[in-house]
Amino acid sequence: MRPVLLPATRVLSLGALLLSIGCSKEAIAPADVGPISLSVVSGDGQSGVAGTQLAVARPGATTRLAVSGLPGALTAGVSSPISATAQDAFGNTTIDYRGTVHFVSTDPLAVLPVNHTFVAADMGSFNATVILKTAGIQTVTATDVVTGSITGSQTVNVASVPPTISSFTAAPTSINNGTGASLTAVFGGGAGTIDHGVGTVTSGNPVGVVPTTTTTYTLTVMNAAGVTTTATATVTVVPFPTISSFAVEPRVVTTGGVIRLTGVFTGGVGIINAFGLINVPVFSGVPILAIAPTTAGTYTCTLAVTNAEGGTTVAFADLTVVPPPTITAFSAAANIITAGTSTTLTAVFGGGAATIDNGVGAPTSGTPISTGILRTATTFTLTVTNDAGSTVTATVTVTVVPAPTIVSFTAVPTTVLPGGAATLTGVFSGGSGFITDNFGSGVRAVNSGIGVSTGPLMASTIYTLSVTNNAPGGIVVGSVTVLVSGTPP
Repeated sequence: MRPVLLPATRVLSLGALLLSIGCSKEAIAPADVGPISLSVVSGDGQSGVAGTQLAVARPGATTRLAVSGLPGALTAGVSSPISATAQDAFGNTTIDYRGTVHFVSTDPLAVLPVNHTFVAADMGSFNATVILKTAGIQTVTATDVVTGSITGSQTVNVASVPPTISSFTAAPTSINNGTGASLTAVFGGGAGTIDHGVGTVTSGNPVGVVPTTTTTYTLTVMNAAGVTTTATATVTVVPFPTISSFAVEPRVVTTGGVIRLTGVFTGGVGIINAFGLINVPVFSGVPILAIAPTTAGTYTCTLAVTNAEGGTTVAFADLTVVPPPTITAFSAAANIITAGTSTTLTAVFGGGAATIDNGVGAPTSGTPISTGILRTATTFTLTVTNDAGSTVTATVTVTVVPAPTIVSFTAVPTTVLPGGAATLTGVFSGGSGFITDNFGSGVRAVNSGIGVSTGPLMASTIYTLSVTNNAPGGIVVGSVTVLVSGTPP
């Protein structure tokens, strides 16, 4: 609440002021409605507040009509809102106003509200619509039909009829990136322009555009009064499909082997063409299995991904098909050898590289390769591997037997008379023993530790004991001489 000061027309004492308040009526006119506080003071300004009173200020009598709601500039023929509000001299809405209002306009073609009589529900304000049809500065006036001084008006700028757009289209509406479309606008009543750098257009004449991303074009048609009408057309740009990867695994395979073809892509539908595979649909990241050709060679596989507009992205992957490895033969020059000796291995193979284990190494097909010194029986494995990693194997075993030894070889006696005989004894192991002499008298088999007679001797003789294990390198020899001397008895 705000205090209102009541000036006295004459100087009064405090008692006289109180009496005056009690016996007479004083009129005040606050400018605002609502609760107020009235404070009465002495006219001499010395006695302080003589009294206060709370009151409610109500609107005064209706003195005018406030007309509003019309936009500052409107288009001819377009319906616009308007309102008429009853007000007092201070601009407060007089909600108790019950007069009848009549509307007029400087526009002879205006469509105006009919007379309106205010009712309690209006709360002092009436809303309606008007249609102004004549271009230029026009005024709409509302006037109380009884009290002509209660009136009000609003002035607006009325533009001519807006331009028209019959159609604004793109053809096609969806394109691949890098291709074009055309925009066609059919309009009247003004000049047309299209944004995004297209510029001025003529009604009915198509213009070409090549957007790189989905673009909404706006057609603006403006008449001489600056009134515009707009329409939009969108050209959707479909990006070409993207192929992140296309792999054939393994890249090198043996004829008839199993392979996997996997494409990772977006923005379209994928198909694969390859050996025996014709337009096979694939999903991104999902491998398909296939059998490699039975004929060795290099084959090109193709992944094509096509979007909804027919735009296609292609990726390629090569597959190398190799024959399987083969082993024709794998053998040892000697399958049984003496410990501490060696033999050779011969491998005949094709379709890959070969290795032999147990430290032998990489042989050449058909060429013998040494086993190295062997001291125990050994099985050798030949492995032939092609470029695809396919393998074939073969084995050969070399048996190792102990080397023969001669502990001793003696003749007793070592000297005999002509016609005399000696006993030959060999102690040996690891093989069979045979005794020969330097005269080629024959070969006699002997047993270790068991003596044999030389028979009558007429001349000195050298005897040789040979012990063999029947394996390459498995022979050891010893010799003894029996001298024939003296005169026979």
